[in-house]
Amino acid sequence: MLLSVLAACSPPRSANRGVESSSSEGTASRAQAGQAIPVWWSTSELGIARLSDIDSELAKPFEGGITLSNAEREKALVADCATARDLQARGFAAQYPRDISTLGVLTAKCLALEALRTVKPARMSFLPTRPYSASIIEFLPAALAPTGSAARAIAIQRATAGGQPIRMVEVTVAFEAARDEEILIKGEGWQETLTLLGRGDFDADGKQDWLLRADLAMEGGTNHNSRLFLMSRDSPDEVIAVKRELKPGR
Repeated sequence: MLLSVLAACSPPRSANRGVESSSSEGTASRAQAGQAIPVWWSTSELGIARLSDIDSELAKPFEGGITLSNAEREKALVADCATARDLQARGFAAQYPRDISTLGVLTAKCLALEALRTVKPARMSFLPTRPYSASIIEFLPAALAPTGSAARAIAIQRATAGGQPIRMVEVTVAFEAARDEEILIKGEGWQETLTLLGRGDFDADGKQDWLLRADLAMEGGTNHNSRLFLMSRDSPDEVIAVKRELKPGR
């Protein structure tokens, strides 16, 4: 279930028709008649029906727990959002592919919930809206490309800083599909699912931002990871900019 809200109330999604544009990539959505663009989040991914539910959701224990270790081979158990953020900030990491994947998704959820504490309705948006189509590949940032080597990581960092799209560092990248708030892209030997967790003004600049989780899987290997990005753009012609990557301890 998807939910749209204003800062202090929870109207049904149908009550917000006309506030956001229903067109696809490249169209700016502006507030109409002085109205703000409602904050939105994925209830299925974040587990909350209201913003007032954030604290209780953050306090919930993880099912089963995940064992992490550090460079000194010390072990610790991740039991909830608090321990996940603290242990990873202190250099602890999961060791097995399934644990790495699960921890990445859970950590992204925790960080997204924390970010939603201060989100406000935006006054304008230049971000793509559903239905997402193949043209969105021209606007996805280079930061979403898989790394794999130090040299490649530097190239991605430079391309991101220069506002270049993902295809500038990953020429094989292609749009594969889109459903609801998920966008699937694929390259040679890898695939990535981009899941929109939230929309709103997270940095008080008046423009709509995305909280986007990127789940990367390498084919024929065990490299799986999840990253959470805060993204926006200033015009409908620009590549979507990464404002920052949200990580434990930052």
